[in-house]
Amino acid sequence: MASFPASNLGDLHAVIVRPEMSWRPSGAPDWESAARYSCPVCRALKREDRRYAVSFVRDRSRSADYALALAEAMGFCGVHAGLIASNGNESGVLIEFFSQAIDAVLSILTDRRGNGERLEQIVFHAERGCPVCKHRERIVSATIGPQAEPHSGFDSESRGISGLCFPHFCATVNASGSGRLEDLAEAQLELMQWASGWLDVAEKSERAGPSSTADPGCEPMGMVLRVIAGARPQLPFPDDGKDSPWHSRKGADDTSNFLAAPEFCSVCAAISRTLTRRLESAERGARLGLSLPTVLPTCPDHLWFYARLASASVSLGAVRCALDATIVMLRNGIAALRRRRIMRAEEEKSVWYRRKNPSYFLGQDRKLITHLQRCQICEAVAVTCDRSVAEFVEGIKEREHSRRSHREYGLCMRHLAHACMICRGKVRDNLVSMHVERLLALRDRASETRSESSVRVRSTPGDAGEGFWRDALYRISGRM
Repeated sequence: MASFPASNLGDLHAVIVRPEMSWRPSGAPDWESAARYSCPVCRALKREDRRYAVSFVRDRSRSADYALALAEAMGFCGVHAGLIASNGNESGVLIEFFSQAIDAVLSILTDRRGNGERLEQIVFHAERGCPVCKHRERIVSATIGPQAEPHSGFDSESRGISGLCFPHFCATVNASGSGRLEDLAEAQLELMQWASGWLDVAEKSERAGPSSTADPGCEPMGMVLRVIAGARPQLPFPDDGKDSPWHSRKGADDTSNFLAAPEFCSVCAAISRTLTRRLESAERGARLGLSLPTVLPTCPDHLWFYARLASASVSLGAVRCALDATIVMLRNGIAALRRRRIMRAEEEKSVWYRRKNPSYFLGQDRKLITHLQRCQICEAVAVTCDRSVAEFVEGIKEREHSRRSHREYGLCMRHLAHACMICRGKVRDNLVSMHVERLLALRDRASETRSESSVRVRSTPGDAGEGFWRDALYRISGRM
């Protein structure tokens, strides 16, 4: 195997001496060197989520535009909703913003022009998504531009170890031409193999003195997580002990009771129960000495989720499962790229050869080195979401001629959009009218809160204003 020159991993290359057929650390690991590893795209995104999410809801000069954008996106994703909830300390500004957001959502739900055509266009729009996530994608696209250039240090004469985490490696591959795919994949495979060696050190340390929970901030665990899953995201729930069912490590039944209260979306509650049960199954399997791939994640969000909440053995098992799957995928993908390059060269020699569009091959080649097996936790969450939404819609049909309970919370706007996809006609009208009633009641609370605030100044941090904007946030965006 060809030797690799020093790369953007800095001193880490000198710390670990890799034998020819073994990717294991040699000697005592230097944690300080490993801690300096950082994906360049993750560095560009550092603190940007928090900054943009907070400014999105606090910028008075553009609050009307942002409120409409939030309504058309049908809320923030669970990660950024939790981020805003944990950084909301200006109740007056947030009350104003979410009042405008509720008005914008109501204008969409009550717009009957073209038999609700505006709602249908928003619900079925291919690019509907969290506004903060879209901003994040724009930063990633701008940052990976230099990484995707033909002469960015990964050409055939000067290969290096990739400094990209796996999620941003995939983004770079999807922005690169076919001539650079093999070099990018080889550089990323080298980094993954090095991370595998550091994970061995973490597993050896855990066996020597296992702790009750894994510390994703320590080395080498933190370094390996940053390689396979990117920078640490905000958890879906704010970790303040008051709003989070994960704070006290509740079981599935306790979490179910927590989220079964009238002020929670029933689909969010079902997803939370699924996550809790998967986590408990992984812990049970670890205690029995079993490796259960069906309850271990491979996606970045759920890898960090397990690192935060699971025991050390489960966290290490999840990272090992994802890392090994990635290494196997990259090896097979590189071999397939080489075979396809040789095969296409042979085909071009034939007099019967018909030239195909290069983009046809490019898409297939990119998939070979980025298509990881679907995360089992994501699959379970998607199935739970579909089933819960369908059950809710069936319940609406059954209660069509009965009086609806005023204590029934209904769905958050994100899951309401999902429900609107699978129903139509009178069922959809009943579904929309039910949630219009809930939003009108929430808007009345905003008016009461503003009028009370003008009469007397509230000194307690948990006042009605904070209660309103948090309820509005979770009503629009949900909790999962």
